[in-house]
Amino acid sequence: MDYEDNPISPSEFDNDLHAVNREIIRLAYILNIDLENQHQIDELMSDKTLSQSKDKLSQEKLTLKGLLVLRGELSKERIESGLSEGMSPLDEEAFRRLKPKNK
Repeated sequence: MDYEDNPISPSEFDNDLHAVNREIIRLAYILNIDLENQHQIDELMSDKTLSQSKDKLSQEKLTLKGLLVLRGELSKERIESGLSEGMSPLDEEAFRRLKPKNK
């Protein structure tokens, strides 16, 4: 799909991507999940019990998992529309500010 076929403007794509990135960063920080640690991300993405749990922590993890999936879908949509993939959550200023100083 070319951008001409898509009713969403590049600036709207950027705004949406930025909002999703910031929420991913916020939840990862609260849940103490290191977005640079592939093992932690893989563990989160493969956890099939989250949707069955009713506790707040599991629901927050499920939300983060959904946002990571959404982020991937937004990236694919941008590429299919002829745009760049866009900033990753790791490139966001908020991530750099929250990142532990010893990394």
